[in-house]
Amino acid sequence: MSHNILSSGLLDGVWAWVFRIAGIIFIPLGIFIWYMGALGSKMDEHIENNKLQTGGIYAWVRNPMYVGVWFINIGLILLWHNLWLLILLPVQWLILTVVLINTEEKWLLDLYGDEYASYKSRVNRLIPIKRLS
Repeated sequence: MSHNILSSGLLDGVWAWVFRIAGIIFIPLGIFIWYMGALGSKMDEHIENNKLQTGGIYAWVRNPMYVGVWFINIGLILLWHNLWLLILLPVQWLILTVVLINTEEKWLLDLYGDEYASYKSRVNRLIPIKRLS
């Protein structure tokens, strides 16, 4: 067997299974979060009425569709049970954060003003966990 950097990071034994099981959990969770943000939130009605969506999944995370895809990627990385690929997780988070701050968040702040600023202070950008008050 040839030895390369990716094969050097492979986990064996129980850790490989821990990573695989976590991956199997993250993938459907990501699909669910994406679905709730894209289709389960009635976002199209809010867009048509020019209203900021802050209910449902949007009360937990500001960008559920991005989070859903990110969780699917996390699941795939964990399924491959390779430590080297874990480097991609903070890289993905950083790219998403920088892109969102410099595009969508500026646009929403211009569009909704104080309402969006208040929402932004209450709800996380990419981590679907309620903030403690």
